[in-house]
Amino acid sequence: MAKASNTKSNPTPVEPVQELAHAIIGPLQLRVMRILWSSVTGGGTVADVHAAINGTSGHPPLAYTTILTVMRNLARRLVVTQIPGGRQHVFKPKLTAAQYERRVMTSLLHELFLGDKARLTAAATSV
Repeated sequence: MAKASNTKSNPTPVEPVQELAHAIIGPLQLRVMRILWSSVTGGGTVADVHAAINGTSGHPPLAYTTILTVMRNLARRLVVTQIPGGRQHVFKPKLTAAQYERRVMTSLLHELFLGDKARLTAAATSV
């Protein structure tokens, strides 16, 4: 007697899809990443990012320890690499801005829109 197959015929995405919560970083983390992405050296120390963030208008000043925590969390989430460099560590992005945007869009497509590109496009153009 033949056994019934339990395999599903779901199409697999081109790239592995991470859960939406893991793909999207928070607003402060994104501000930090924008500073790192725009850095001439391709990264920066906590002091560099702290100075850049507190040098922008429209936001209240943030403590050094807040920026340190955010950058360590980004390293824990494998978004940046933390490189020991004397007294201060250098943080470098593991993804370019374009790669991060693709990761977010892929997660949105698969997690929120269940792979329906037409719905994603309609939602994006209605904003």
